Amino acid sequence: MKRIVLLLLLPLVASCSMFKSRAYDPVEYDYAIQLATDATHAVHRCADANDEYYAYLQSLNHISFLLPEYIKNKADSKQALPSAVRVRQLTISFLQRHDRTAQYCTHKLSNIQAASRMLARSLGSAEGFDPCSDDVKARYALFEDSYKKKLISEDEFKELSGDLTDLSTINVSSCTLQHREQLEASVHAIQSAVGIITALPLP
Repeated sequence: MKRIVLLLLLPLVASCSMFKSRAYDPVEYDYAIQLATDATHAVHRCADANDEYYAYLQSLNHISFLLPEYIKNKADSKQALPSAVRVRQLTISFLQRHDRTAQYCTHKLSNIQAASRMLARSLGSAEGFDPCSDDVKARYALFEDSYKKKLISEDEFKELSGDLTDLSTINVSSCTLQHREQLEASVHAIQSAVGIITALPLP
C-alpha cells in the first residue's frame, strides 16, 4: 500500500511548470516530492511514534525550511514562494504541538502530504491533473467525525480545519475565477460549521 501511495506522488514532468512563466527546476520539484514522501512515511507511524517517525519529522522540518529559502533566491519566485511558505507553516504548526493525539497526527500529516503533492505537481506538471480540485469538504468531514468521536481535541479540530484555507489557496494563481469562488465558499462554510459545532457540548 505504501509503495502505491508513493507512486502516486510521481507525476509526469513536462518542460515547464504549472505556475505560469516558470521554467521547470528539478531541485525545487525534488524538494517538494521529498516533503510529500516524508509525510507519507510519518503518517503510518503516528500510533507508534518510534525512531523512524522522528527521523521523518526531522527531515520534514529540514526540507520544508530549505524549499522556500531556495525558491525565494530565484528571480521567478513570486508565484511559487507563497505555496512553499504555506507548506512550511503547516509543518511548523505540527512540530510545535507536543501534546498531539495520534488521530491529530494522522490528519495533520495528511494535510502536509496533500499540500506538498499539490506544490510538487505545480512546480513540475502532470497530465490530467487539476491543481484546482476541491477536496476540502471531504477533509473537513474527516476532522469533524474525529472531533465528535473525541479522538482529537477542540483545539486540534480548529487547527486542522483552519489548515484547509492553506490547502485551498496553494497554486490558486492557476485557478479560474469560478474555481476560486467555489473554494472560498467552501472554506467560509467550513469556518461557520466549526464555530457552531464547537459551541455545542459533545455527547
